[in-house]
Amino acid sequence: MNDAVPDKSPHNIWLPRCTTPAKNDDGCPYSREQLTALIALQHIDQLGPLNLSLLLEKAGSIEALIGGAIDPMEVRGLRAPSRRDLQNFLRNPRGVHQWQLAEKSLDWLAETGTHVLVRDDPRFPTLLKQLHDCPQLIYLAGNINTFKSASISVVGTRKPSPGAWQFTEKLVANLSDAGLLITSGMAQGVDAAAHEGAIKARAKTAAVWATGLDIIYPKNHRSLAKRIIENGCVVTEMPLGTPLKPEYFPRRNRLVSGISLGVVVVQAALPSGSLITANYAAEQNREVFAVPGSIYNPLSAGCHQLIKDGATLIENADDILAVIRDLQLAQGLAAIDAKTTNNVANKTGVASSDSMQLEAELLSSLSAEMRAVVDAIGYDPVPYELIERRLASGVDNLSAVLVDLELQGIVTVVGGLYSREYA
Repeated sequence: MNDAVPDKSPHNIWLPRCTTPAKNDDGCPYSREQLTALIALQHIDQLGPLNLSLLLEKAGSIEALIGGAIDPMEVRGLRAPSRRDLQNFLRNPRGVHQWQLAEKSLDWLAETGTHVLVRDDPRFPTLLKQLHDCPQLIYLAGNINTFKSASISVVGTRKPSPGAWQFTEKLVANLSDAGLLITSGMAQGVDAAAHEGAIKARAKTAAVWATGLDIIYPKNHRSLAKRIIENGCVVTEMPLGTPLKPEYFPRRNRLVSGISLGVVVVQAALPSGSLITANYAAEQNREVFAVPGSIYNPLSAGCHQLIKDGATLIENADDILAVIRDLQLAQGLAAIDAKTTNNVANKTGVASSDSMQLEAELLSSLSAEMRAVVDAIGYDPVPYELIERRLASGVDNLSAVLVDLELQGIVTVVGGLYSREYA
């Protein structure tokens, strides 16, 4: 996959050296040599989790694979460089540079107190094991027992409206109150709002990465990554030193969906990475939930398409919990307390009495001129020219008023269209 040496990564200093190093054998059914072999195989470019699983199945065990149980000439379906690397490994596992990378990776994991979880480890995410292309091992920083809780994934656009950000944080807080682990991809926008919402609620959250555990993306989320670890974990299937590549995002997205009972899409355009995650969820027999929006907002188009395709339309946490309860029982996971779910019902609804009261209080604090502009905008995104026409009496310096409303978070502009936003 890559030839980077973990201890030379420019970004690995984000994790401090651990004074009490974690031991990867505390519950792990594999020896260090077995782990080294699996990590070394991960470093073979283009091999992938499915091919690795097929190799292990054909050999019967990792020991048999190391011992030469497979004839290199039997390997099919790989590009020439990848096939050559695999053949070299099968002939002399300990003599290839991938083996040395794997040994350095295990040393780095111990020094930073991070973990590697193999598929057979009881702490490995239960739902992830159901995937046909489940990784043979994953890397984790934070609480190794994070995935003992049932998880719901929340994803969306990297540029959400202020209202979508606020909705996400409230939704996540209510789902957390019900005992659900909040999972996302730590991207800009809705992903970050989901993690932040869980952290503010003092609840657990998990971030799935498309890079190695020693490389943070996006770089400006270094602080967020540390807070996520304090409240849960970050996890990746990519070996240490794996840099960011566009083709790794779909692989990350399939884990975001596969690790959870369902995926919530808050805002998404057509096309988008969030829809890729939702499609993976549908293929993996996970639930797909979508938040509706204005038909004039391009960031709602993806959610509306999902709803047309069969996704569950949601307005609040209870819409999700009503479905999740049965799924948890079916998967053998700890059931959500019904009393708890009743307490969070309808707290996040876009048309709840709380939101209506907040809207009324907000409007009452505005000047008559500002209220007139807000009324002229209405509830759907509209162009500047239409606002002007609706203000028959006119408003002095309409542009300045709109800017002021935008700065206050009352109005937002998406694609040149103005819309109202409320907490």
